[in-house]
Parts: sequence; structure tokens; C-alpha cells
Amino acid sequence: MAKEFRDKQVINGTWGEVWVEGEYIGEIEEFSVEINLSYEEVLRSRHLEPGQKLVKVETKGAMKCHKVRDMLEAKVLKILNKGKTPEFQIIGKVANPDADGETRICVDNCKFDKITLMDFKVGKNAEQSCNFTCDMPEKYMNYIK
Repeated sequence: MAKEFRDKQVINGTWGEVWVEGEYIGEIEEFSVEINLSYEEVLRSRHLEPGQKLVKVETKGAMKCHKVRDMLEAKVLKILNKGKTPEFQIIGKVANPDADGETRICVDNCKFDKITLMDFKVGKNAEQSCNFTCDMPEKYMNYIK
């Protein structure tokens, strides 16, 4: 039987935090990591419907920040100018005070799909959005049971 929950236990993103290469990103607005699964159809004798065979796993993420500094962009630019591939470790955590614990995940080998060096509009607060691909984590560092 499923455990009942109280409305106050619902996770609220206000309590989310992110670290890139161990550096705290206090200006984070949004963060996500997802695993996309691809299957191929498998025809089976004596079955009218096909089966599904897992053939590919892709882990992708995204983060959006208030634009308050250029730390990440500067790191990426420095690495690219050396002719190397910029890759990072990112840790995301959400620990709502009313929740029954915290969720924390670490993704390695993160490669950003695009980095915007400058983008502003008069009268509008600046933001920075980054999409990335990464290795699938083996497990959660912490999770809510």
C-alpha cells in the first residue's frame, strides 16, 4: 500500500542548488537532468505485437541562471582556446525543509551544447541558459525514499 503524503512534503524548486566543478552557482533559476531511452522493434514468433530492445541511452541536462557573472563562460572559452574539449562535473541538489530528505545527483563528463558569451536587452534582467550532454550517473548521491 502506498504511503500517504502531506501537501507540505511536495518538493519546491526554491530549495534547489547547483555546483559546477565544485563552485557554487547561487544564481541558479532552473536545473534538470534527464535520461532519454531509444528502443528498436523486435519481431517475435507467435506474437502479433513487437517487443522492444533498448539500444541507446542519452543523458541530457539544462540549467538557467540569473546573469550575475561570467565564470562559466570564461572557463569554457579558456579551454576552447587551448584546442581542448571543455567538460565539467555538475551536482544538483534540492532539499525542501518540509520534505523527508534531500535529492542530490552528480553528473560527470558534462559538455555544453552552446555557451552565450553576451546577450542583453535594455530594461530586461539578463539570464544565461545552457544545455548539456553528460554521462549517465550510476546512482543518486542522496534520494528521498
